[in-house]
Amino acid sequence: MSLRDIMGAAGLTTWPEVALVVCFLAFVAILVYLFIVRRNDPYEHEAALPLEDGLDQTGQPENEAETIPENGHA
Repeated sequence: MSLRDIMGAAGLTTWPEVALVVCFLAFVAILVYLFIVRRNDPYEHEAALPLEDGLDQTGQPENEAETIPENGHA
């Protein structure tokens, strides 16, 4: 009896198919979570912080501590 006979009789041909289905379902679940469940970005506010320069709605500095003097020194 050869190794080929033993492995052929073991019935291992279904396990690769099961693994393929499980991996595909995990991939689909990740896509559903990313594009449907999680609509808003939790870091959207943090991403815009470098673009804000400390001005309020009127264009004036929010407080005097954030202004930089003319000579550039604090």
